[in-house]
Amino acid sequence: MIAAVILALGVTGWVHYHLAFQVRGTVQLWAGRIMLLLVGAGFGWAMSQVYTDTHGLAASWVFVTSFGVAHLPAAIILWLKKQRDKN
Repeated sequence: MIAAVILALGVTGWVHYHLAFQVRGTVQLWAGRIMLLLVGAGFGWAMSQVYTDTHGLAASWVFVTSFGVAHLPAAIILWLKKQRDKN
């Protein structure tokens, strides 16, 4: 479980770091970051409170992991754009 949390937080950090290189303008950058944070928080809450029967620390682990998983589509898109720009 610790590995999943570390990986999820790594994906989240990677996405928010690389957004600055792909998004033009401060307003668009912060709008994208806030949107990702809200979607991640919503998905984390839903997974930890609604879809799993966890309580206490286990619910926190599920929340953080789900929060990172919500950032995975953005990470894939940013990685593909980075690969395209290399060529």
